[in-house]
Amino acid sequence: MKNRQKVINSLLILGLILTVLLIYSSNLDGPFILDDFRIQTNPQIQIDNLTLQNLVKAGFESSPGTRPIAHISFALNYFFHGFDTRGYHLVNIAIHALTAIFLYLFIQTTLNLPLLKPKYDGFYLLPFAAALLWAVHPLQTQSVTYIIQRMNSMAGMFYILSFYFYIKGRITEKTWQNGVLFLSSLTSGLLALGSKEIAATLPFFIFLYEWYFLQDLDSNWLKKQIVPVFILLLTVALLVMLYLGENPIGYILNSYSKREFTLTQRLLTESRVIIFYVSLLLFPHPGRLNLDHDFVLSTGIGTPFTTLLSALFLLIILIVSVGSAKKHRLFSFCILWFLGNLVIESSVIGLEIIFEHRNYLPSMMLVLLGLVLIYSILKHPYPKLIALCLIVLLCSYWTFERNKMWNDKVVFWGDCVGKSPQKARPHNNLGVALAAQDRTDEAIKHYKKTIEIDPQFGKAFNNLGNAYQKSGKYEEARALYEKALEIIPDNPKIHVNMGIALAKLGQLEEALI
Repeated sequence: MKNRQKVINSLLILGLILTVLLIYSSNLDGPFILDDFRIQTNPQIQIDNLTLQNLVKAGFESSPGTRPIAHISFALNYFFHGFDTRGYHLVNIAIHALTAIFLYLFIQTTLNLPLLKPKYDGFYLLPFAAALLWAVHPLQTQSVTYIIQRMNSMAGMFYILSFYFYIKGRITEKTWQNGVLFLSSLTSGLLALGSKEIAATLPFFIFLYEWYFLQDLDSNWLKKQIVPVFILLLTVALLVMLYLGENPIGYILNSYSKREFTLTQRLLTESRVIIFYVSLLLFPHPGRLNLDHDFVLSTGIGTPFTTLLSALFLLIILIVSVGSAKKHRLFSFCILWFLGNLVIESSVIGLEIIFEHRNYLPSMMLVLLGLVLIYSILKHPYPKLIALCLIVLLCSYWTFERNKMWNDKVVFWGDCVGKSPQKARPHNNLGVALAAQDRTDEAIKHYKKTIEIDPQFGKAFNNLGNAYQKSGKYEEARALYEKALEIIPDNPKIHVNMGIALAKLGQLEEALI
């Protein structure tokens, strides 16, 4: 029986791997996009010799210094592939496939716990279905296809692996295996934390998992955990200081210095963003996916009115999930997992308002919850299987199509402009992509549109100046460089461009300054 189960597990894992490889094969040659420049311009990861010293330097001297594991992986990619993006994409796809495998094993082990097994024993293939649907879901494309977001997917991979090792360590009866598994869990957790800061929630969720599923929400057990809770709080405090410095409040407030929104506006807006994320999970058509969403800010609790509705809905679902924990354990944990793993990037820190890749880790348990509901509604096996196949096939097709969009910068940024026509950055980046193809006149139109939307977009003035300089309009280019330098005076590239324009105009002395 055990051998049969091992064979089935192996076949299902192979199926996960092949499916991920197939649907993500549409973008193996995709170029570096947007923040991928942090790979191209980082001299620390551009190693010529594979030595421990070089890897340590790549990991800890790159920015941000809190993500050494991800930086080391980029250094290894550079050593073997240079800037050939195919190698980077293959690694990202492999990470995603491994994450899906670990998620499958994690869910399978969880549903076989004594507390849950009687209720979910009849849900045949549910762990595999949840891992498969999560892996092929179009919302994951930004974490997999966007090369720099390996930081995000690596953190998710090590996070779920750490969780799996912890559970196995808790349920195994052999003492020596306990130690190895717990050490593996700790190591994986540290690797997750070294990939991206989102893994800081791991200690809390392991503690919550222990109380929910292994201690049966025993209040007496919880009362006895004074020391572990103290250690947990101390760990959280140390992590906050590690990432935010000795003055975390000051760090948070300073993170808004270059933003067009306030802390209050961000908090209000994020309630609607989270609801939008849920809508993308439910209906992830490629036409709804976008790297650079133009999301309207909430300037007050009732502006727009959906702000209040979203905040109330999230509050109600949080209260219901906590209140129903005793009767509906899995439902409660899945909701808390989703909301809790959005806290770091969707709360007080002044990050950009919305990015789809932030759902990579949170969506793991929400996909499981969705399938549990479908399994509960459809009593007979054939409707369940048909529904699952249709959903997986549709999501796989949409993911395959969405991936193709990342193959060409002009197509990609054109898609962003079409979906966010009043946002400056997509227009500017589309202009850059067009200029690279010598489509200067088209590029100029988008640079002008960028400046029209955001008159303080310094790089757009510089780019427009480059386009005019390329067309021989040196006087116009000089004026644009002057405007760019008013906005970003310390940018060396703009000074160089200004010097070239002045030299072309015969103003050699000014060019040398």
